[in-house]
Order: sequence, then structure tokens, then C-alpha cells
Amino acid sequence: LATARATMAMEDLAPMPASNRPWRWHTLAVLWLTLQINPGSYSLGGSLAALGLPPARALIVIGVMGCVVAFAVSLNSAAGVTYGVPFPVYARASYGLEGAKYAALSRGIVGLMWLSFQLWLSAVALAQCFDHAAPGFEDWAPIWSPYLSGTQLVMLLVMALLHVALIAAGVRNFSRLPYIVAPAGIALFALIAAWSVTPSWGGGDGIGEVLRESALEQRSGAAGALGEGVMAWVAGCNSVVSYWSTVMLNMADLARFTPTQLDQSLGQAVGIPVPNLVIVGVGIVGSAAVFAKTGEVSWLPMDVFATWPAWASIIAGLVIAVSTLAVNIAVNIIPPANDFLNLCPTRLRWRWCAFFTVFAAIAICPFFLFHTPGGFVVQFIGGYGVVTGAIYGVMVTDYFLVRRRRLDLEDLYPAAPGTGAFQYWRGHNWRAVLATLLGVALPLPSWLVHLMGTPETLPGFLKFCGQTSWFMSCAVATATYLLACAASPPPRSGHGQADALKSAACDEVERPCSEAA
Repeated sequence: LATARATMAMEDLAPMPASNRPWRWHTLAVLWLTLQINPGSYSLGGSLAALGLPPARALIVIGVMGCVVAFAVSLNSAAGVTYGVPFPVYARASYGLEGAKYAALSRGIVGLMWLSFQLWLSAVALAQCFDHAAPGFEDWAPIWSPYLSGTQLVMLLVMALLHVALIAAGVRNFSRLPYIVAPAGIALFALIAAWSVTPSWGGGDGIGEVLRESALEQRSGAAGALGEGVMAWVAGCNSVVSYWSTVMLNMADLARFTPTQLDQSLGQAVGIPVPNLVIVGVGIVGSAAVFAKTGEVSWLPMDVFATWPAWASIIAGLVIAVSTLAVNIAVNIIPPANDFLNLCPTRLRWRWCAFFTVFAAIAICPFFLFHTPGGFVVQFIGGYGVVTGAIYGVMVTDYFLVRRRRLDLEDLYPAAPGTGAFQYWRGHNWRAVLATLLGVALPLPSWLVHLMGTPETLPGFLKFCGQTSWFMSCAVATATYLLACAASPPPRSGHGQADALKSAACDEVERPCSEAA
């Protein structure tokens, strides 16, 4: 595969040989724990409570959906372990050699948006916490009230420059940063949880009172956006799955570092459900405790810090900033940069793509997009769930049901343009394109109406499609892809070559892969 690797793969896209997979299940589990210790997890829990889901019910939703996410992630990680390929290459099997670039690009754009949110959250954390020590600091030089002040802009640029500096120095040199920062993040989340249920600390009135805090009493502005009754449950489930749906797509990027399916499956099972319940649960009880204490709807961790002593607030803000930096390096810069690199791997450079990711994250104005919990959950998380659900349905259906887990590295990395089973029609699999478009079609109108701020005009069915955006798009795309493949079967790959294609065979091509890189 030397020629194929030279034309279709750079170092970050080449197959991972079986002899160079150092991660076991506990490594993956610890990685998941470190990735979840970040303000985004708190904000998800706080948003669910602020938008109409009572805290006790929100905890149930988080617990159940954590198990669903772990199973879904394991399914889409299987090809990465078997063949050692990352997500942009794995997507070539279902979307085609050229179509996969757009599937990967959609995930890259969502990763860019997450980077934007995390940058903004860390900037606000620093501004608010220093404002607690020096009142008026955050509101210095208002630029676009109530969205942006001069202080917040400076903090945002400082955080962006820190990310640029790490990229310039080589992100691989900071691969252990999440593990170093994780203890501080765990301690901070533990303190928030303890404060939330300990009256003597100035927090809530005990865990019972916090969990009984009615979301109906919290509603103001965007509150109640998840719906009423059963639909609030359903929309909450959809929000949790959509939250993790980008990782569900590209987990092959990381799972290919594990030697066996047992390692990756066990790592997901240990690292996702329980840590997710605990960490996002801190956001739920923290939000409810802030409301119980101040009467104000809360969804950001900085609202908790405002009730702490100034010195504790400053330390907490610094921990938030450093933890977001560590998480961004691991999951919000490397994967999107890989996805952008995949658009033209022979001309682009990874570092250019990483710099572009940071600059674009600032340019999309996160201070406006993520100003409210409704903007975060309904417009952002629910919005990208429309697309990621359809892509996930196509990829899993193609790998497990259509191809029966049989792929060929020769087809994933063709030796010459226009060759191989995954060339399809000019590099695009029309079946996957059709399935994705139809999957997006039903929930998209609801998202657009919410974006325009007029959700009350939606018919009941379209509103339901919007509240179940990930599940609806995934189900429709799965059914459409199966029907399209039954009507016009796609070219087969790896027929009669299964043994040669398993991960152990990657050792045989390790030398050409290195030469191409």
C-alpha cells in the first residue's frame, strides 16, 4: 500500500499497526473521565434543569442515556479497532472517497463550534471570577451589551492565543495535560456538588430540597423550551445523546489505539455512563441550588462561584480555564484539524488546519451564539444532532448490516485516483447522500424555526421531530440507506480477504505507512 499511502494518507490518517497500539481499556476509561471534567458537562446539566426538566428527572435521563451513548460509541468504534483507521478514512466506506470529506467536514465544523463555546466559557469564567474580587472588572468598556464587554474580549483573545501557542509548540508534547489537569477539575466539581447540598456552606438546603426544586418555578425566558410532560423527558434524552454525538462519530480516531474490541468496549462502558451521571449531575444540582439560593435561573458554573469568597472564585476560574484548554487540545482541535486536513491531504498541513480552527472559533461570535441555555441546548446541541444523527445511522448501517464488517485497506487507500470499491460515482455514494438528506429533512424545519425565535408556529409533528432530532434523523437515514442498498447494492469490499484485512495485518504495511508519512 506504499503508493496508496503516499496519495491518500498523511501521518494522522494512515492505518495504525497492531504492534503500535498501547492503550488498554483502563486508558480509554481514564481518557473519558478527563474529557468529561469540563464546563460543557456542567452546562449541559444546568441547561436541562433551566429549560424545564426537574432535577430528579434530569438525573434519570442522564443515567439512562449515558448507557445508550456508551453502546452507540462502541458500535461506531469497532471499525477503528479492526482496521486501525481514523474516522475520516472509515467514512470513505459509506460515503465514498470524496463524499467522506464532507461527512468529516460536518464533524469538524461541530468540533469548531465546541471549541468556540469552550473558549467563550473560559473567558467568561476568568472575567467573572476576577470581577468578584474587583467589582466592575467584567463590565469594563462595554462593546455589545449584553453580549460582550472589553474585558471579556481580552480574556477571549488571551485564551485563543494560549491555544495557538500550544499548537505552535506541538500538541503532542502536551498529550498528558488532560491527565495533569483532571485532579483539579475533579476537586472543583466535588466542591460544587458539596456546596450545592450543604446549607452550612451557604449553598442549597440539602440534597432532598435541591432535587425537589421544581423546574416549573424556574422558567423564565427560554425556560420550558424542552416541552411539557413526557416530551420534556424525550427532548432531554435527545439533548444528552446529541451532546455526545460528535464523539460517537469520530471515536475511531481514538479507539484505533486499543488492541482489541474488548478493550474499547470495556473502556467505553466504564468511562462513560457513571462519570457522565456524576459530572453532568453536578450541573443539575448546582443549577437547582443557585436557583434555590438566589431565585435566578442558572446554567453556568460561574454562577456558583459568584457566591464563594473572592479567593476561591479566582482559583475556580483558573481551573475552568486550564481544564477547557486541556479538553480543547484533546477533542476540539485535533479531530477538527484532521477533518479539515482530509479535504486536501496532499496540499494542506495539519498545523495550518489547527490554526484555522482556533481563528474560526473566535470569528463565529460565541458571545452571541451561546448567550442563553436555549441557544446552547436547543439551537446548538439539538441543531448539530440533526446532522450527526443522519451520518451515524448511515455509517453504522453500512458497516454492520450492508458490509457485514468487511472492508479492504486497498479500497480505503486506493493506489490510483478513480479506483477501488469506494470510488462509487465520482467518489460519492449517492445512497449515503440520499439517506443523509432525508434524515436531516424532518427535524431541520423545527431547528430553523427555533433559530428564528418563533417555535410557537410549529405544527405538532414537526415540533416532535425537532425534539427528537438525533433519533429521528438517525432512524430515517438508517431506513433510507437500507432501502437504497437493497434496490441498488453498492460495490463489495474485502470479499475473500477478511483475514488479510484484520488489524494484525496492519503490521505488514507498517514500513510503507511510515515512508508515506
